[in-house]
Amino acid sequence: MRGAILKLTTIAGAILLFQVAHAEPQRTPKAKGSIEGIVVRVGTNDPIVGARLRLSGSNPVTSVSPTATAIVSPTAIAITDARGVFAFREVEAGSYQIQKILHLFGSTRTNDRGEYRFYWVTPGRYYLNAGSAKGSIGLPPTSGNSPNEMGEEYEPAYYPGVTDMGQAAVIEVRPGDQMSAIDLTVNRRRSYRIRGRVIDAGSRRFPATASISVTALSPTGLGNTLFSDPTQTYDSASGIFDIRDIAPGSYLVGAALPERSADSSDGPAILESAVLVAVTVTDSDVDNIVLAVRPPMSMPGRLRIDGSQPLSTVPGIAHMRVELETSINGVVIPNAPTPDAEFRWVSADGAFILSRVAQGEYRVRVTDLPPDYYIKDVRFNQTDAFNAPMHFSGDVSTPLEVLLSPNGGRIDGTVINEKQNLMAGIEAVLIPDRRRDRTDLYKTATTDETGHFTIRGIPPGDYKIFAWDGIEEFGYYDSDLIRLFEQKGTPVRIVESAKESLEVRIIPPIAQ
Repeated sequence: MRGAILKLTTIAGAILLFQVAHAEPQRTPKAKGSIEGIVVRVGTNDPIVGARLRLSGSNPVTSVSPTATAIVSPTAIAITDARGVFAFREVEAGSYQIQKILHLFGSTRTNDRGEYRFYWVTPGRYYLNAGSAKGSIGLPPTSGNSPNEMGEEYEPAYYPGVTDMGQAAVIEVRPGDQMSAIDLTVNRRRSYRIRGRVIDAGSRRFPATASISVTALSPTGLGNTLFSDPTQTYDSASGIFDIRDIAPGSYLVGAALPERSADSSDGPAILESAVLVAVTVTDSDVDNIVLAVRPPMSMPGRLRIDGSQPLSTVPGIAHMRVELETSINGVVIPNAPTPDAEFRWVSADGAFILSRVAQGEYRVRVTDLPPDYYIKDVRFNQTDAFNAPMHFSGDVSTPLEVLLSPNGGRIDGTVINEKQNLMAGIEAVLIPDRRRDRTDLYKTATTDETGHFTIRGIPPGDYKIFAWDGIEEFGYYDSDLIRLFEQKGTPVRIVESAKESLEVRIIPPIAQ
């Protein structure tokens, strides 16, 4: 496979090329277990020695000190051996993610005419970032090529010339490509302020201390987080906070109030209360942000089964959990910095309690569903919390109602190639026609040695099934990529208890 040559022109001082990787939530068993695998080079079976992998828990742990807040996820590190093999041992029960991330492929500098060039680019899908070395992601400050350089700073921009990474376009590089005129314009560095007030929503007083966080939003979910020093950014007398040097873009602005551990006066601080607000910075300061913080509260709920089936007869009911995923405008934000709600069964009739729930917007999910079950409806305070996000402010007039149905649809299918041969070991991917931001509606199955696959527990709706011969792992979560193959998917409509038989034609490798 030949490398590709990328020749581009811009007026930026530093150029970065990020390769797009994808991921989906991964869950471990309830008992401790292990995760093992091998890392190989793209397009070959050659093992990579010394590759560093990180397994991140999906439930963040928050610690607060007098000067800063740190929000991290439980992680484990593994290094591949001489055979490219890695292993995570003694993995605690819980939910984990291998996040969709950007890998820095390479960087270069423009010449005196603003031209730059990447060569020997591995075929794949990339974001392009341009800006001053000091203002760009992943590139350390440099002294430049010449002492006569102007030394001006430019804020980061993403192809095709946007400052908000959420609007960035993906560049598809195929084997042998020689791409030119991939131009973008950057602006001289601008920085703005985000100002507002923190208030205790219960007492209506200004907290004695508050840690303010500003977290960038990007195509990959959450980006870098800036944690403030309360002594410099927050005034307890007025409740006013002031965060400076913020570049244009989309952010989550949050406030966290600490408290000491109950069993130790000098023990680690934990998060007592927190709130998040979505903020967009364009071409001016953002003022009058109100962060009204409430302590986490308990949320009662009840899990029911559609029809007359007793809850006690549901397979694995003891291991099922109702969980809340933080969302902004309906879009789930993985690892958002909020307190981790704890789930507990209360009674055999399906009553449960979610404790330490912070105010905010959420999507509801149920873990460890049996094969043919799906979430049919969610109600909170007598409003629809299934087709729309749930907003929790601490007021609960009626419990959270989660309705499951045992009548999910089923697809039994085969994957064939252009010669009508059955294909073994191919992943069939079921994707909804609508609401493609709902990753819980995506389902996959791998064909067996006879080319057959089965997908169960499908909610009613319209879908397409895709089967690729060589798509990047979890690439089907990328809506831009799916649009390229929209007409090659096999359509299917699912109703309750439907049993469909389909023949799916394999899609040739993307690089062809």
